[in-house]
Amino acid sequence: MREGSHNLSKGLLAATLLLAAPAPALADSYNVFCSNNRIEVQQRTLEQQLSARGTPTCQLSGFSSYSSALDFAKANFGGEGQACTCGD
Repeated sequence: MREGSHNLSKGLLAATLLLAAPAPALADSYNVFCSNNRIEVQQRTLEQQLSARGTPTCQLSGFSSYSSALDFAKANFGGEGQACTCGD
């Protein structure tokens, strides 16, 4: 095998391994928010949610799985999109 083709093979192998690697998760937590008087389940932090939705926004709880966050929202508030209030 010629040296140039050997280097090409190593480069292709490295590229293949890189493409085969799993993509990192976007976030590992799901938060339940009351934003603009409606329940939302998002992967955002409180700061990100405040930036996206403004006030009033409050974080009600956080979970490691989306389904757990949805279950909490449904059990305590009737589900996403339902009415809520922050504060008093």
